[in-house]
Amino acid sequence: MKTDAVTEWQRFALRIYGKGFTDTFILQKNGGVKATADGVTSDGLVGFTRHVDGKCVASTLVRGTTLTTGEVAFSLPAPAFNAKIASCDWKHNTITLDTLPPQDAILLGRHIRIYNEYGSSASYIIQKVKTDGGKCVLTLNLDPRIGEGYVRNCTESAVHTKTELRMCPCQYYYGKCIVNEKGDRIFTVKNAWLYDINVIGNISKPDMIKAFPDTDGDGNIQFTIYDYGPGDAIQIDFFTATQQ
Repeated sequence: MKTDAVTEWQRFALRIYGKGFTDTFILQKNGGVKATADGVTSDGLVGFTRHVDGKCVASTLVRGTTLTTGEVAFSLPAPAFNAKIASCDWKHNTITLDTLPPQDAILLGRHIRIYNEYGSSASYIIQKVKTDGGKCVLTLNLDPRIGEGYVRNCTESAVHTKTELRMCPCQYYYGKCIVNEKGDRIFTVKNAWLYDINVIGNISKPDMIKAFPDTDGDGNIQFTIYDYGPGDAIQIDFFTATQQ
């Protein structure tokens, strides 16, 4: 297979010949466009078929709505479920979404991607789904805390800590949420290095100091950095597979 080193790829097909079987993959960067390769058509991120003696015996469609090959065809009502986080209960690893999922969508056990425009991207497994009262509440599998410590002082749009931020070299804090010890002020991290956290927005020094008070009066001003927060986008890819 050849690719253009200048033009970014959008889709390609791959065929693998094995002993007694032939596999065909149609791979797309984003999906959503019907692509056909030697009798196999898919609009998904991944479309896969396995043929034995000319007969389709297995197929998979990921983040798409249609896959066809010969007499075999199946579809999904939607390629993915997209929404935004309306609120978080970080203590219980739950998020409330601003949109209900499609009817009959299976979310339990699926991977959920949480991301935003500031560089944050994280993946979790959904452990519990609740859709009572017109709201969709998801319980995720991991504690979202990725950093916590004590505030040394604050300046304009910045928090300076007493605690070294160890994941700075990989830029993991970009786009994450920094929250005061009471949990009532949330800021999005613009960038961070060692003991300095810069947040999104033009926030004056007095307002930053006010946002991080010593709530419990113990002489230490605590902060926590969470992997996700309100306003972040989520995506759950749908998939289906058949085997004969």
